[in-house]
Amino acid sequence: MSKPILSVRINSSLYQRLKKEIKRDEVSKFLEEAIDEKLTRRELFEQQLVAGYQKVAKNQKLQKELEVWDETVSDMWKKDDKR
Repeated sequence: MSKPILSVRINSSLYQRLKKEIKRDEVSKFLEEAIDEKLTRRELFEQQLVAGYQKVAKNQKLQKELEVWDETVSDMWKKDDKR
């Protein structure tokens, strides 16, 4: 199966490091793995972030506490406006 060709520009010092560390015929595989790893980490982070927000949203005790804080902050703003 043929693969698409990707042409990119990178910092010259990064390119020199790549040339030094990775054999020429292994660069494509190395970059595929690096991109896959980075994208997988990003997806995992996003999933964890969403799960965290959902957990907080379901926490009734925390929601009540946040309502109290909202009222307190709102009251503080009202006092500042009267000055």
